Amino acid sequence: MSGLTTGTWNQIVVTRQGPTLSICINGVVAGTLDYGSTAIVASTNPLLVGKRAAGDGRDFSVNGSIDQAAIWNRALSSTEVSGLFTSGGVISQ
Repeated sequence: MSGLTTGTWNQIVVTRQGPTLSICINGVVAGTLDYGSTAIVASTNPLLVGKRAAGDGRDFSVNGSIDQAAIWNRALSSTEVSGLFTSGGVISQ
């Protein structure tokens, strides 16, 4: 993925607003994707970060680490994402 640097920490943020997913790498929007639906479906499945439910060994932890994971109940603005990257801090929900 463009924008990632090996051997160092990278900040990756994914936001969803309506049907649009945006991915930001190190504080910069790297791309968007039309998810095709605005509906968020309720599930009893556990939330997985860096792991596939399939258990096929393609988990992120094989080649890296995840630190300071956070989930907000709204899409962050580009200013907030950039601020998280530059400050290394956390913004309030």
